[in-house]
Amino acid sequence: MNSQEKQILRVSIWRTLGALAGAGVLLLYPLLRGAPDPEVQRALNQAESIGFQAWELENRKAQHHGVGSRGPASEGPDAVLGTLGLDPWGQPFHYRIRTEPQGHSVEVWTEGPQQVRTQVAIPNSPH
Repeated sequence: MNSQEKQILRVSIWRTLGALAGAGVLLLYPLLRGAPDPEVQRALNQAESIGFQAWELENRKAQHHGVGSRGPASEGPDAVLGTLGLDPWGQPFHYRIRTEPQGHSVEVWTEGPQQVRTQVAIPNSPH
């Protein structure tokens, strides 16, 4: 094997190693990044559930006070604010119910260390 063939072989080996390293990084990146924090995932799941619970609670209050089918938050964009339950870090979940043309949205957030925030859509119910 002459020196030119050796040089070509070395370049081919380095290219192959570079390609394998790049593919390895792409395959391992999701694992290296780490799984989502289980407490954050639990807080997101709780926040979604709390969004529906807050809607039910405020809707019952509105019906009890004679607001009728308009439901909560029908008198302004931020008419209903409250807290309900605790996040995994012991902080209360806050919620805000807003009226939108297609129904209501319930924004739920926490002031815990991860400051989890989500939004739940409540479609208009047919009458």
